[in-house]
Amino acid sequence: MDIPSQVGQSPADAARPSLHAATDPGVTAGDFVVPAGRTELRGAPHVAAMPPAATDPAVGRRLWELSEELTHVTYSFQ
Repeated sequence: MDIPSQVGQSPADAARPSLHAATDPGVTAGDFVVPAGRTELRGAPHVAAMPPAATDPAVGRRLWELSEELTHVTYSFQ
């Protein structure tokens, strides 16, 4: 299925940031690799600033709770 160019990228191009993050020796743990184009939706991979919500413990906790609620799978950590 072709995706219109104004919306996003081909599946092959969409995989590039993940492949770049996994194989480029210059990428370190915790780097956020995304497309370099405008609005980070298309373009060559690059390391970008981490969005603040990505490191917010309250956002992470809510995401975990919502995931458990939607999947009906819960985990108990001790």
